[in-house]
Amino acid sequence: MKKTITIKELVDLSYNKYKSKNAITLQGEGEYEKNINYFNFNFDIYSLARALKSKKDTIKNQRVAILSENRYEFLITYLANIIVKNTVIIIDVNLNKQAIEKIIKKQQINTIFFSNKNRDKVIEIYKLNENNKSNKRKIINLINFDPIKKFPIIEYEKLINIGRYIENYSIDNKLEQETTTSTKNTIIVNADGVKEYYEQDLIESAYIISREIKLKKKKKMQSLYQINGVYKIIIEILMPMLYGINIQYGLFDYQNKKIENIQIPKEGKKETTIIYRNNYYKIENIGQETNVVKQEKPKKIWQKNRRLESSNFILIKSGEEKNKSGEKVTI
Repeated sequence: MKKTITIKELVDLSYNKYKSKNAITLQGEGEYEKNINYFNFNFDIYSLARALKSKKDTIKNQRVAILSENRYEFLITYLANIIVKNTVIIIDVNLNKQAIEKIIKKQQINTIFFSNKNRDKVIEIYKLNENNKSNKRKIINLINFDPIKKFPIIEYEKLINIGRYIENYSIDNKLEQETTTSTKNTIIVNADGVKEYYEQDLIESAYIISREIKLKKKKKMQSLYQINGVYKIIIEILMPMLYGINIQYGLFDYQNKKIENIQIPKEGKKETTIIYRNNYYKIENIGQETNVVKQEKPKKIWQKNRRLESSNFILIKSGEEKNKSGEKVTI
């Protein structure tokens, strides 16, 4: 397989090779299930990309923040913004308001994507930002994943619908010409600090990890609970597009569906361990020279309160017992 250079090329590759396969499955309460194939996945990505480029208050060549969440809109927003050459800052929603406000100022962010869960926090930061006369770079776009009509918030669904009805393919032609990038355009901010990545490094890491863990024949994968790490980008966005894998969101009976999930017990600062098919793999140097090493399974840890039995230990009880003939005896 030809190694791709940009995320845009990877999106196009997944469309050309797997357009009829399911990319995303969304499940809810009861029997609700919605399947989105790679054709429609690609369509949504480019629809948002076209909308970002055509909007009156242009959202291209900008610094855009996404408050991280484990949902379909997160995937579309990340990919569309990378395609239009925005720098994407992914912010951990668990950070407090003061920490997020500092990040927005330091990273010079002018557009924020978020959901209703974080609306009040974002509105408060927006107001503080607007009232700060010394701040030369104002937040001009607040985009909510959920339906909302209150000014100054823009509805994500309305924004992506603009792109769905744009028939000016010259915009796509321009996107074709803007494929190369030499900047670190994915920035992840969480309690561990700030980490920056080139998109080419992320794609190269996705190739290496998927090859080492033999992901090629996998069909379905559960969405990750970790929503703010670099492995969310690599494992849940880039690796599935390499092989046409179906990412499943929502409520599942994992035993019945037999989903071979990739688990990340804890993401480290310099290295991490993932679990796939009961095998453990240590991954080092993401964004530099990715190295994957298969490890032995860790030994089981005995419970602290477990009583260790010994042949030299005899338990003597007092009271009445029965002998073999059923008669009661005293010991």
